Amino acid sequence: LADLSCLVYQRSTNTYAPYNKEWIMAHTILLVQAGPRCESRTYSDFESVNECMEGVCKIYEEHLKVKNPNTPTITYDISQLFDFIDQ
Repeated sequence: LADLSCLVYQRSTNTYAPYNKEWIMAHTILLVQAGPRCESRTYSDFESVNECMEGVCKIYEEHLKVKNPNTPTITYDISQLFDFIDQ
């Protein structure tokens, strides 16, 4: 996010849009549905988009820890994170 002149890929529309520096400090609400049932819906709010993205990574890392309890070090790449988000 250091380069404010970059383009940001919008997964919902499969297009690129100019990065808006206002996104950095925008209050952000993350909506999560962890399963098929409506009761699994939760939300978290963050002071910025950056904090929200860190929250998404933490959710994924906790998921990996639960799935791999005996693995001391777990690594992942961005494509694996995107696959998790798309589930």
